Amino acid sequence: MGCIKISLSAAALIVSIGFVTMVPGTHSDVAYGASVEENRENLLKTKECVGCNLEGVNLEHVALRGADLHYSNLHNAKMRFARLHSANLNGADLSGADLRSVDLRSADMRYTALVGAIVKNADLRGAIGITPAQKKHLRKRGAIINQGDRAVPDDNDG
Repeated sequence: MGCIKISLSAAALIVSIGFVTMVPGTHSDVAYGASVEENRENLLKTKECVGCNLEGVNLEHVALRGADLHYSNLHNAKMRFARLHSANLNGADLSGADLRSVDLRSADMRYTALVGAIVKNADLRGAIGITPAQKKHLRKRGAIINQGDRAVPDDNDG
């Protein structure tokens, strides 16, 4: 009986810790309930927006070296020519994002969704967490993966 009581207490503690991180104001990195534009402005000021909704956001030509965007929703984001060198994009959703000519060198790309992303001339040299199969696929779509890869002419067709 004592083991069950301890197990239930431990489970309750784990659940409560998880709940506290979801409550606004208890987890400083996450902008819960904020609009996409508010999240964008916060990101530009602090270079952090963990778990934020940035769906469809325009970050073209923005310098966010080392930004922390892990677990953020960047679905259909416009990021052309952005500089995200060494950014933390672990678990981020970049599906359908326009990543043409984005600097993602040394970025943490573990578990990052890239389905349908436009990657022509995206510089992914040294990116962390991209599998060999993903590298091959991204290279075919025009991404720069290795030092010897060359940028392809931008014919504006994606």
